[in-house]
Amino acid sequence: STFRLARTQAPSLPQQQLMAAGSGSAPVDEVSAAFQEDGEDDGYVPPPKTELKEILQKEETDESLRRYRESLLAGASVDAGNKDDPRVVIFDIFTVLLEGRPPLEFRLNTEAELELLSQSKFVVKQGTTFQFRVTFRVQHDIVAGLQYRNVVKKHGIRVDRTSQMLGSFAPRAEPYVFDFPPEEAPTGFFARGSYKATTQFVDDDKQTHLEFSYKFDIAKDWE
Repeated sequence: STFRLARTQAPSLPQQQLMAAGSGSAPVDEVSAAFQEDGEDDGYVPPPKTELKEILQKEETDESLRRYRESLLAGASVDAGNKDDPRVVIFDIFTVLLEGRPPLEFRLNTEAELELLSQSKFVVKQGTTFQFRVTFRVQHDIVAGLQYRNVVKKHGIRVDRTSQMLGSFAPRAEPYVFDFPPEEAPTGFFARGSYKATTQFVDDDKQTHLEFSYKFDIAKDWE
């Protein structure tokens, strides 16, 4: 797909501290407000939450549901994670894959790491392909309908709004790695310049698990 600028659309910290640290000067609800403004929050009400232990013990007679449950719960463990850390989803690494360049990795675990990311800036050469990857862990319980939301601004004006469903994930010892679809950087005089993006990860219950910001330039060349 193409990045369409014309579109208007370690130690752990408590979740609220991480969200505030990564958001820079942007309001914590800036991304949610952008999606509500464009009518994409449609009032969906998720079904009642079922505890992981109950799901693991339940006998499923429907074959398709049984296969789905087996896929979702493969390797699941109610004991996975740090009992002293209340977070259900822990994001570890945000990776930027750039065509023909070494990958850029940004850690997401601490306030200092999120602040470093918010102050960092990377360059994307116009017309080249880039891709995001996120590495995260799930503990304590299932996260249902984990979704990525991203709002991009140039000179304070929103120029892009993107969402991507990651899926539902059960707690386990091994981290999950999700690769986003590749995108193509736009070209031309009006596309080049400096941008600021604000990213949110939310679930079906409208719980925000992490919010952070980063900056990037679209340029004629890599340097």
